Amino acid sequence: MDKQKPNIKKTAVFLAVSLIIISIVVYITTIHLDYKKAETLEESGDYKAAADIYENHKYYRDSDERFTQCSISYAYELIDENKFESAEEILRKIDEVETLCYCEYKEAEYCLNTEQYEKAFDIFTVLGDYENSRELAEKSLDGLYGQAQKELAKLNYDEAERLFESCGDYKDCDKFMAYMDFRKEQIPPDKDIIKSSHHMVKLEKGDIYYVRDFYYYIPDAIDENTKCSIYFAGGGGGVILTYETVRSYFRNFEPNAIMVFYMGSGINNIDYKIQESFEILNYFTVKNNITIHDLIITGSSLGCATALKAAVKYYDRYNICPVAVGALDNACDWDIPYNLNDEELKLLAQSGTIVCLYEQSTEITDKPVEDIRDSGSKLVMIGCKNKGHDAISRYGFSCGCFDSLWTGKFDSEEYKTQSFNITGDAWS
Repeated sequence: MDKQKPNIKKTAVFLAVSLIIISIVVYITTIHLDYKKAETLEESGDYKAAADIYENHKYYRDSDERFTQCSISYAYELIDENKFESAEEILRKIDEVETLCYCEYKEAEYCLNTEQYEKAFDIFTVLGDYENSRELAEKSLDGLYGQAQKELAKLNYDEAERLFESCGDYKDCDKFMAYMDFRKEQIPPDKDIIKSSHHMVKLEKGDIYYVRDFYYYIPDAIDENTKCSIYFAGGGGGVILTYETVRSYFRNFEPNAIMVFYMGSGINNIDYKIQESFEILNYFTVKNNITIHDLIITGSSLGCATALKAAVKYYDRYNICPVAVGALDNACDWDIPYNLNDEELKLLAQSGTIVCLYEQSTEITDKPVEDIRDSGSKLVMIGCKNKGHDAISRYGFSCGCFDSLWTGKFDSEEYKTQSFNITGDAWS
């Protein structure tokens, strides 16, 4: 019996060692089979499943390296599906900085394209010099700026203020904030301008009225998308703009805009006309719970001088930045005392208003035009190819000048353009 005890012990040890060896073999075989399975999954493009297996066996052969690569490949799939947070979580886990930057860039790009401007701006700003992030941060900021204006147009003051503050000192946020403070204090007027006006005609989408020396057009449906426009006729005296001319404009184009048309002698009572036009626009915008926005000011002949001065006054006095000022038969090649002085030129440039000069004969070498360009204002010179358009001051309506100002589309069979101080789409 005593001799058998060592044999039992040896047998027990042998069995234990055998079990351990078998377990190790089974374990290694299992890992190897898992590894081969992961390889197959990886080759078939199922990177997530492959990465999960490689992660469980990181110390086997090149599993760790393959886990990282599959994780990156899977992250790219998530990026393509716009699942950026999930992709970022994976990339941070493996500390993959380069691909993480790419992911954040694509997320910011997606936000920019889907008008999530605030988030896009924040991400592009953090990315700094990565790719063209600085350029796209500027584009995002411009989108945020436009979004703030839209909220203001809808009288969403709190959201507009928050967005303008997010824009910092970008462009004329301070002007919009100042106009917003003014607009908050306005209450619907008791008087009724329409009752004191002479109704001229009912159009398809609105009405034309007449008061003393101006006409105005009011669309039937006024909402936050309703724009504003002012037109100053030219001439040194008398009436130039007739009702028939105003009426002819609406035969082809009836915009969603409150429009004021002054009849004649654009250089007479300039300050009074500017103040009066503001009161009219303010009346109808307050009455209909919107703001004065997307303002376009136009003038013909000597009325161009008034239009340019009005653009400056609206910016400086009323904190409103006109989108564009159009000069038809623009008189900017004339040396007249009504041209903008140095201070006014500076303010015009600051406003960001696009100056559009229509005339065959005007050249960039004309001093008033040089002054506008050299002051930094955005300038577009539009030349008529059609000799029949010599007197744009009279035929600007039928020539389509107003339509091009609303859309920012100038080059056509009839027009050719030359731009200064403008990059990208100035009307976007």
